[in-house]
Amino acid sequence: MSFVTLRRQARRQAQALFDSLPAAAPETITEEHVRHLPDPVQRFLRYTGTIGAPQARTVRLKQTGLFRVSEKPNAKWYPLSAEQYYTTRPPAFIWFGSIKAAPLLTIQGADVFHQHGSLVIKLLGLIKVAHYRGPQADQAELIRYLSEIIWFPSACLHPDLHWQPIDHLSARATLTCSSLAVSGDFHFDEQGALITFVAQRAHDVEGRPAALTWSVNASNYRSYGDLFLAGYGEAWWHLPAGKFPYVRLDVTEIEHNVSSVYTA
Repeated sequence: MSFVTLRRQARRQAQALFDSLPAAAPETITEEHVRHLPDPVQRFLRYTGTIGAPQARTVRLKQTGLFRVSEKPNAKWYPLSAEQYYTTRPPAFIWFGSIKAAPLLTIQGADVFHQHGSLVIKLLGLIKVAHYRGPQADQAELIRYLSEIIWFPSACLHPDLHWQPIDHLSARATLTCSSLAVSGDFHFDEQGALITFVAQRAHDVEGRPAALTWSVNASNYRSYGDLFLAGYGEAWWHLPAGKFPYVRLDVTEIEHNVSSVYTA
């Protein structure tokens, strides 16, 4: 029952977000739409099959993988299952994850960006052990959203997302949401696959707020419907002691332009 409580709360919040969008048919992406973008971003949109596809207004996906709940060098990896919901206008997401820390112990989290960022962590879905919010959470969660447009590439065309070329295989994106602007560097291979995202992201180091380098690696591109998207991702904090991987995810399903949340 406790597990369902936090998940149900996240799903209700996501459904309300979906329901708040005005009814509209998604526009089909054409070559004309992407001509102003840096060359590596254009190649990415072609590589993923975004040209000719409808623009994503909503997204839902499921993930399985491994997560570390501690930043100690030899911290244990625990099984993770998660579901996530996005809107693109406005930029927003709701993520719910469950970590199996022991046979009778689960740690659940709800990670959110909708105008502001927040993260709630509960034991057994009931006992709150952490609740992060404020300007640091706003920045951290909007950076996360920016990195995850890899799963809905048409968001590269968002009017509040501005691109600057770095070289023939990379570009910098700056996303503005209300008064908050965040930036990150997208790195691509020669074929057009997005392989690495790097940004400065808010994080606590020994209980003190800091801006650390945060990076995401993506691979295992495969078909999800008519799109060709990354099926695997891992994220790293670049801590003072060195690079620290803390999450490894397989994306089991992705759906665009949905109107409802998962029920199972």
